Amino acid sequence: MKQDWGESRLPQWYNEHLKFAPQEIAAYLRRLDLRSGDVLADFGCGNGELLRHAAPLVAYALGVDVSPEQAALARKAVSGMANAGVLQSSFLECTLPDRVFSKGSARKSLHHLTDAEKPIFFKRIGLRFASGALFLIEDAVFDFPKKDLDAQWPRIQREAAAFYGARWHGMEKVFENTLRAEFPSDFDTLSSALAEGGFRVIKHEHPACFYGVVLAQKG
Repeated sequence: MKQDWGESRLPQWYNEHLKFAPQEIAAYLRRLDLRSGDVLADFGCGNGELLRHAAPLVAYALGVDVSPEQAALARKAVSGMANAGVLQSSFLECTLPDRVFSKGSARKSLHHLTDAEKPIFFKRIGLRFASGALFLIEDAVFDFPKKDLDAQWPRIQREAAAFYGARWHGMEKVFENTLRAEFPSDFDTLSSALAEGGFRVIKHEHPACFYGVVLAQKG
């Protein structure tokens, strides 16, 4: 069953078990090469920790999240920051403010969209991104064809235990549900979806066979 992020227990579990530590945020933002004139959109902003760190570095930072609980936490995280805002909306229905975005981010959020929905999402939001804009994705992105998921499962479990370390205990069921019941993509499928929005992949890496970091640029 697809996870419902309108349910408060899911955001709470995520915030407790998969915290985005300050050093991880700093490393993530370095990949985006944020500048003082940038306008950033963070899709799936969660509790706003990334927004809170990014806003002082850019001209404007917008967070988008479907969860009412997460959106409320994100607004609290950036309260008092005049150059930051939060939009509670699904990805496919969000209407971005009248700005031209130069940087985009989607961390652990695109797997909630089906492979048919991802191109629609990128085509919709790509219209609001400037030529040369960067978009960073960190998510469940396979380094093998998605059709081979079952055959790759023993390898995935081995690499997941090493990747998550001490956190692995207690999160195996959520992990399996994410990969089997939600909508991770393989690299080629995600690249095609990005192309619908005018983005091309310029860098990518796989810290694990089930997890990818993809940097794309708007043409």
